[in-house]
Amino acid sequence: MITKTTLSIVKSSVFSLFLAFILALSSVVAQTSNDAILFSNGGLIYTAEGAVVQVNGGLTNDGGDLRNNGNINISNSGTEGSIYLLNGSITNGNGLCRIEQNWFNDANFIAESSQVELYGTTSEQLITGAVPTTFNNLILTSSTGTRARLTINATVSGQLVLNDRELATDDNLLSVTNPAVNAITNSSVTSIEGFVSSNNNGTGLGALLRTTNTNQPYLFPTGSSAGTYRYRPIVITPASSDVNNYSVRMANVDAGTEGYDRNSVDSQICSTNPEFYHRINRTLGTTAADITFFYNIASDGQWSNTSQWNSPNGSMWNSLGLVNIGSSGNFATIKKSAFNSFGNSSTPFILHETRPAAPSLTGDQLICSNAQMDYAASGSSTSTYTWTVTGGTITTKPNQQTVTIEWGTASPGSITVTEVTSGGFCESLASASYVVILDSNPVADFNTTFSGPLSQHVSFQDNSLNGASWFWDFGDGKTSTAQNPSNYYSNSGTYTAQLIVESPNSCSDTLSLEININEDAIVPNVFSPNGDGNNDMFYIPNTGMGNFSIEIYNRWGTKIWETTAPEIRWDGRTSSGALVPEGTYFFILKAENAKADYSKNGTVNLFR
Repeated sequence: MITKTTLSIVKSSVFSLFLAFILALSSVVAQTSNDAILFSNGGLIYTAEGAVVQVNGGLTNDGGDLRNNGNINISNSGTEGSIYLLNGSITNGNGLCRIEQNWFNDANFIAESSQVELYGTTSEQLITGAVPTTFNNLILTSSTGTRARLTINATVSGQLVLNDRELATDDNLLSVTNPAVNAITNSSVTSIEGFVSSNNNGTGLGALLRTTNTNQPYLFPTGSSAGTYRYRPIVITPASSDVNNYSVRMANVDAGTEGYDRNSVDSQICSTNPEFYHRINRTLGTTAADITFFYNIASDGQWSNTSQWNSPNGSMWNSLGLVNIGSSGNFATIKKSAFNSFGNSSTPFILHETRPAAPSLTGDQLICSNAQMDYAASGSSTSTYTWTVTGGTITTKPNQQTVTIEWGTASPGSITVTEVTSGGFCESLASASYVVILDSNPVADFNTTFSGPLSQHVSFQDNSLNGASWFWDFGDGKTSTAQNPSNYYSNSGTYTAQLIVESPNSCSDTLSLEININEDAIVPNVFSPNGDGNNDMFYIPNTGMGNFSIEIYNRWGTKIWETTAPEIRWDGRTSSGALVPEGTYFFILKAENAKADYSKNGTVNLFR
């Protein structure tokens, strides 16, 4: 029995609300309460464009015809504010239907260009019923903490507007068949993103599906509020404008709990993400696509690649190989280009850390005994390195990318190094190894022989062992590479003579000795200027004198020759150039420096 009708209708100034009654019963019936249900059990409800209908309870179309071109707002008011489409009823039109509670479809809903908005304040709004609904525009504007949830498959042919809400598909498929890139929009504000969550392991359902017909990026805003809140979208960029259907599900669980053992991996993989993984499928078309995975380093850790389960080899995670690493906003990204290995069902994908390639080593392999050498491993500067050395000792921090090794004398030695990523658990695929040959060092040794009036001529005799090349520094600015050189020291003093001897493999040893050249001047007592090249000059060798002077006198005391010079050489002629006869001649030598006076008077005999 109908006892009360409380229908609230708000009419615009320029449009009308038409209520048509087809059956004998009234097409608008209220329950016996202070709340109202707009109910049609076979009648026609028509709202004109611009009209606004406020229903403080619920709306049921039970075998009737509801054509909405206006705005119907269904709110909770003691009675739930849901819409029920029942018993072969027809609901269509181009208007807006705002629902605070649930959408229940057991009849015929023809979306046309309409909009359905779920704006509820309770914890959950259902899209339910026995007949899958195809919406034109589906809009979520519910309050914080409220989500929409499917209990049956649903389709959006226009635009899905998530704002900052969650749309949970559970084990059902949500299909967005509008191929426009912007057919799905959502809030991208961190921690309040709008996303689609899904359950269901591997049947192709429990996912968000999108139709594509362009080679532009398509966003799949997938996430989950089950357990740890995560928004981890996928972007798929088809390689062509052919029509394709791609579906995505984010599983906010350890993949091992759904049958995909994270320890079953190929040789390229070190570790896999324990927090979540994705399932991606192509249900229509053959087009390859770029797939971009988004994750948060701060909460998810650092990953370098993605893996695909069970393809191409066995029941394991297989690395996708070459990928591009990037970033987008607060996310790190990993993009696999031109992926086309979709299976018959949703393919599992997981983030993983790739084992580093075997490092390479730089540093000398032919080493002198007891030498210190630096060695460097290729790889990441953020990694640590495990070094194993035989025949030598690491003298720096042992886990650095570059180490210094002090070698002994035992040959051969060896070096092995393995890279370990910054997490400390991912070793390189292989180690790099060197065999190091330790060459015997030469032993530098030499002695000296002094000759000449003042011992200024020094001969050097090499006595080194295992020498193949020699470098002499005589200490007076002159050098030599002869094995047994000699050197004339023109001035007195103490010189440091040094020998550097190298082995055939360029190992070296050094020895230094002091050479003392005394300061003096020696005056001969006879010479024979006859042109035979033997003792033709009255020559006074000296060291350290600087300029000094000499006067020559004959036996009658007549001065016949004199000079002031750093070196005295008299050829037996007078100052005018005349030859002097044989005989005894007198000299007066004046020579002194800051150390001593070497002046002398004496005679010299001249023979021809």
